Amino acid sequence: MKTKILKTKVSIELTHSEYHNMVSRLNQFDSVLSTYNEMNDLYISDIRKLYKIKWDLREILDAQWNSERYKYVVRGK
Repeated sequence: MKTKILKTKVSIELTHSEYHNMVSRLNQFDSVLSTYNEMNDLYISDIRKLYKIKWDLREILDAQWNSERYKYVVRGK
């Protein structure tokens, strides 16, 4: 992973392997959120913060939800 910090933007370069690993982590994160949601032991505001992080990560990775596989996948696959 290489990070380039420019004046107007930050660019993160990932190999295909690193990118697929990040999408896998997004799926793990989604699973943890579902478990916490079922437990009902967290404050509602904490769950909202976790969901916000999940959606931000999904957007950054440009991951797409696959309803047949019931997980996020690399867009176009």
